[in-house]
Amino acid sequence: MPISVSDQQQKQTSKSKKPKPSEVPDVHHSETTTTVNSNQSESETKPSEQKSDENETNTLTIDGNTFNTQQLMQILAGMGLTSQSSKATRRPKSVENFCYILEKNLSISNDEQQMLRGLINLGFTFDDINSEESIAFLKKVVNEKIILILSKTSMENLSKPIQDEPYLYGIYIIDSSENNSFDSKFYRGSFSNMNNLCEQLKNDLLSFTYDLTNISSVSADYTGMSTLTYVQALKDIILETDEKQDLKKEMINFCREEYVDNIIQLEFIDEFEKNFQPSDAVEWYLRTETFLYKMMTRAFRELDPDILFKLRYFIQHLHGQFKSSVDMTVYRTVRIRKEVFKKMKNNQGGLLSFNEFLLVNKNQSRITPSPINQESKLVHFEIILGANVIRHDISNEILLTVGTIFRIDKIETNDKETFKVQRP
Repeated sequence: MPISVSDQQQKQTSKSKKPKPSEVPDVHHSETTTTVNSNQSESETKPSEQKSDENETNTLTIDGNTFNTQQLMQILAGMGLTSQSSKATRRPKSVENFCYILEKNLSISNDEQQMLRGLINLGFTFDDINSEESIAFLKKVVNEKIILILSKTSMENLSKPIQDEPYLYGIYIIDSSENNSFDSKFYRGSFSNMNNLCEQLKNDLLSFTYDLTNISSVSADYTGMSTLTYVQALKDIILETDEKQDLKKEMINFCREEYVDNIIQLEFIDEFEKNFQPSDAVEWYLRTETFLYKMMTRAFRELDPDILFKLRYFIQHLHGQFKSSVDMTVYRTVRIRKEVFKKMKNNQGGLLSFNEFLLVNKNQSRITPSPINQESKLVHFEIILGANVIRHDISNEILLTVGTIFRIDKIETNDKETFKVQRP
């Protein structure tokens, strides 16, 4: 069930969780291309001996010293390697990229609510979307992208502060007439029922998620290395083998807790628990409708050590499916914030890292269907992979492992800007 606004304080008190280490990049739109190159082999992470402690279940031994996740993150913070922390007081913490806001007056059945939760796990209901309480609540949502589901009347009276909300990503209307038209860049359509709305929302969420790619860049003189160093350190910690803990059980329990009462995702979790084999890791990751893809894209985008540590059983098996191959050029088109684009453009000759598992294409035909506005740039990456760059081949696409680092080799500006990047 979605959470009523009046229930938030009680819900937060009953289930306290740590704040996020970084904010998800805000994405909106314009046009550009980039080329990336890669020649050095992927360094292998050597497993270290694991020490167990009855009072600290999440521990790793590095260079003879045993740490839990909180201690490791404190060490990284002391080195100046943590990403931006969220200062806003959080509502119930989500493990996905999106949350939905549902108008309470809409007639939604339990089955329809479950259908919606299968797409977006965290939801809230509002009596009046334009109330001061509602606006104040929305301003505290800093780590999720907001999806509004409203009546035609509420849309017609939607206040400017809500339409200017930086984390708003889409507005969907439930109305008997599907021929409505509204002057809003966030308006995605009117639907006579929740089934039709969810069908459109499913496609839009995939497109939105594709556009949320987390990219870091460093200048040619290597200033600003903290984020890249943080990502590499976090990756090394996650990939440390752990022989003495049941990582699968730990992960399954965590996922069931996060998706409690979510019938659709709990069925996926049961399926994973019963049937998963390491050789299936890539196939599971590419099932974009499941809890794994939703949690993984969120966790890497936020660089959230808590979620990533809980998912390390799957991440280790997914990483284990990568291997070196032949030289080739691949492509990826994304929308990025203008400030990120400007930094990348100023860092020609420097380094660039995609801070997640990255799906790229063997041809240049891939287009991004999200609507364009003035808040972001459409950038095309031309990525030169050396033979030793580990990857997983999937038909016409290639999956690259998290934190693969490239050098920004060339920037071409035309109707769409292109970055050419390669392995340093």
